[in-house]
Amino acid sequence: YGSYHYSVPADFIGIESMIKDGDNKAMCIAGVFGGAESGVSENTVTVFLESAYFNPVAVRKASKAHGLNTDASFRFERGVDPEMTETALLKAVELLQEIAGGHLVGEIIDIKSEIPQPVKSTLKLSRINQLLGINIPEDTVKDILKVLDIDVVSQNDDVLEVSVPTYRADVTREVDVIEEILRIYGYNKIEAPGKIAFTPVKLAYDDEDSLLKNWANILVANGFFEVMNNSLTHVEDNAGAVKLLNPLSSELSCMRVSLLEGLLENAEYNINRKRSDLKLFEVGKIYGKREQYHERRQMVLLVTGKQTPESWAEKQKPTDFYYLKSFINLLMEKAGITVDEKALDDSRFSEGLEMSVGGKTVARIGIISPKLLKTADIDQAVYYAEIEVEHMQALRNTQLKFRPLPKFNKTRRDLALLVDKEINYRQLYDAAIGQSPYLKNINLFDVYEGKNLPEGKKSYAMSFELLREDKTLEDKEINAVMEKLIKIYRKSFGAELRS
Repeated sequence: YGSYHYSVPADFIGIESMIKDGDNKAMCIAGVFGGAESGVSENTVTVFLESAYFNPVAVRKASKAHGLNTDASFRFERGVDPEMTETALLKAVELLQEIAGGHLVGEIIDIKSEIPQPVKSTLKLSRINQLLGINIPEDTVKDILKVLDIDVVSQNDDVLEVSVPTYRADVTREVDVIEEILRIYGYNKIEAPGKIAFTPVKLAYDDEDSLLKNWANILVANGFFEVMNNSLTHVEDNAGAVKLLNPLSSELSCMRVSLLEGLLENAEYNINRKRSDLKLFEVGKIYGKREQYHERRQMVLLVTGKQTPESWAEKQKPTDFYYLKSFINLLMEKAGITVDEKALDDSRFSEGLEMSVGGKTVARIGIISPKLLKTADIDQAVYYAEIEVEHMQALRNTQLKFRPLPKFNKTRRDLALLVDKEINYRQLYDAAIGQSPYLKNINLFDVYEGKNLPEGKKSYAMSFELLREDKTLEDKEINAVMEKLIKIYRKSFGAELRS
């Protein structure tokens, strides 16, 4: 097959149609692949020509069993005209004589087994009008059938018995014949109805699709682009993957188990074309099989490169873990969900974070590992997040609450806390929030590690915004709140105040 060589196993699996020589040696797989010994070379002087019809089902099975998709199998498995074998053979002889100066010796040997006969079908004229919604005259139908080489064998009232030529392997049923008639008659002759009747479906404003649409609008407004990737892919470790029984190719043999690989391909494609600053998201399903088949819907985000386009007005900043996390926090906020955070051990990430509610994971964020980046041929940092849509939909808060603008000014107080390196900001935030009805917002504005700090320590600089709805806060009220927070930090985390 051209310059490509394929070794067929000695023990065939029993579904192939094999062609053998006089010594009972296999020469080729019929309708699929030629043999090295039966091919033509520069030294060939004698050629034996064979023109054959092979069973489409047998060719398809042999092609898939051996993973061979050839020009021959492409044609034979879709059905060819069995009546064309002699015509094709004579044409090949003519070309050899004309181009190669060949001389014909011997006669045609015609060996026929059971070959397909012309398909016969009944065609109701009333059925044509019923399916197409138009009235095609009987004479017009017969004229079209004649053009299509479809013979009218007999007629009984409005029922025609027709015989379809063998070269039309795709026309086997009454509806196929009707489709052929319409193709010739003209699709443009079917008029669109003036009225269309339908039953309106009432959709809930708080269903899963509305949640995803809301999130998508937020991300697009923040510079993200939505992508759509094929759910069929190739999986290296397919132990828990859903494998297709009849894949189009080995590269599309499994249902995807993650949306990450598709986004990495998108990133690699764009980076190779000098577009290295990317913010992408995708909504799709992933599939798997444990004791039974399962699927989950996810929204995934990927960022890499710089945060903003190049500009004289501001200096560019590279994307990082916290840049991506800020978008996840925004989506969580819009869904009215407060999450718990903990470190995530995931082979896809060099560093990862898991967000959960009540022990149920709702999101994962991480820095793509160097191993995956090398596999994807990407040489810049990539940050990835995935959100479990079903869990978010079940947990989202759809009750909107409105409150008046505050009449009094907020008061801000800052604390610089010296704590152990193992303590993270989330722990400090959770310890403080809810300790006072006046405490409205907490923000981390500086983290410092290194020179002038004790070994194993780091410094968090945090701001606290306080507000009383009915009057201006007095100093003693503010001091009481701050003293309470300092006591909590000292007791729970061994924190020290920095001047």
